[in-house]
Amino acid sequence: MNDIQEPATKLIPYRAEVTGAGTKASLNGSTQYIFEAGDRLYVSHTSGSDVKMHGFLTMISGAGSTQAVFQGNLVCDDDFSPADDTPVDLVLVGGAADLMHEATTGGLLNTAAAYPDNVYASSFADAVEKYSNFTCSGQYGDASFVLSQQSSFLVFSIRIKKALAPIGTTFTASIYNNTGADLLRSATVTSVDNTTTTTKVEFVAVFPGGSTTLTDASVKLVEASSGNTLNEWAIADASLDANNYFTVSRAYKTYDGFRIIARTTGTITRTGSAAVEYSTDFGETWQSYTSGISVSAGDEVCFRSTETAWNNNKIWSSGQFDVAGDIASLLKGSSFPDGSLPSSYAFFDFFKECATLIDASELVLSMKTLPVNAYKSFFDTCRNLVAGPAELAATSLNSTCYRNMFKDCPSLTSAPIIRKATTHNSNGWYQQMFLNCSSLQEIVFLDEFTYNSTHFTDWVNGINDSGGTFYKSSGMSFPSPGNSSTPTGWTVTDYQ
Repeated sequence: MNDIQEPATKLIPYRAEVTGAGTKASLNGSTQYIFEAGDRLYVSHTSGSDVKMHGFLTMISGAGSTQAVFQGNLVCDDDFSPADDTPVDLVLVGGAADLMHEATTGGLLNTAAAYPDNVYASSFADAVEKYSNFTCSGQYGDASFVLSQQSSFLVFSIRIKKALAPIGTTFTASIYNNTGADLLRSATVTSVDNTTTTTKVEFVAVFPGGSTTLTDASVKLVEASSGNTLNEWAIADASLDANNYFTVSRAYKTYDGFRIIARTTGTITRTGSAAVEYSTDFGETWQSYTSGISVSAGDEVCFRSTETAWNNNKIWSSGQFDVAGDIASLLKGSSFPDGSLPSSYAFFDFFKECATLIDASELVLSMKTLPVNAYKSFFDTCRNLVAGPAELAATSLNSTCYRNMFKDCPSLTSAPIIRKATTHNSNGWYQQMFLNCSSLQEIVFLDEFTYNSTHFTDWVNGINDSGGTFYKSSGMSFPSPGNSSTPTGWTVTDYQ
């Protein structure tokens, strides 16, 4: 049997000058890569499937700068000699911190890039150092080469109220695509100190450039010790192109005032003349509203004002959006909450006929004393609203304060719990409140007073009669079902 002979080789000295100019994903925060001690340059020429020439060059100058010189010997097949126009491929191989270009076999680069799917970098600089894939192609006789970053970076910064995530809290951070159908990355992260009231988790996911398009993507934090989901945030659609980075800044209950959370791209506008301030950094800095605020999916904008009555004034987005936080910040500025709404018609028609509002389940109506028409027609004709606030907890009601509040909201499936009030002034508090809410299947009504149809005129007219449940306080009595009583066809039971 004949032995298989390895081809004879020879060594060829080679020197290359390299820059990383023009890379958006960089270590120095501008547009260039800074070379580090220990960086090497892999040079190769392939003919068909045969690597005819290859080798690692050592950096001899340029550490700490954006231009470096590499020098060393290339291993070349004995029957091959490179010409000036011989094509060559170059790959920058980092030092000990490089996690994608370590393995070699027989002097050959074993893999061009091994992108991680179960670990994150702790910072942008850390990600560039560990998971960059700088490459270029040229000719053997070229005096210099310009490397191009082939990686794409998704940079996350999420701030959390410190009471919910003390320093050192461990989370599993998962990135999903296509409305949760595809898990792109998942790894553990830990909260660190941020301000006196907040912590933050910061991490960077790295992808091969051009390999992934984010569509209906999200990032979810699950507390490792309890398994409870802290929150899930939308990520704007994007193509994760090579030589680029995308920043995702989010917050969780770091500002307790009124907030708009964008589901889609849109423009937030304020109608009327109310003086309003807004913040795009979760309440750290504020600026006066002067014109529309452009938002993308997942963006969160905070608002405050000392306007005493909004009446027909509104704050909406042209794109789909949710609302959260205490709306009292629109009346009391930074001193909310403060007990009572200051004026009649305080939020009259506030979201009326808003087709882009989807979810108000995290909106807080904290004011305990309500004037006349306080929330009258608040969500009137919000035809795509699926959930109202969790509860209506005012203790002092005034005339028609909740009248028409959810009128003509056919998509509403979750209504607020109506808590017991201690003071009932005038009448008509609940008139037409759920008129034509045809998708609603449950109402929890815990207020107590002597029934009078004047307070409930047509409040459940147009509600689906196919078997919902009406929970009430044991101290409240209603007559036979009807448009101004309990819904026809529903089960009526005392709330436990």
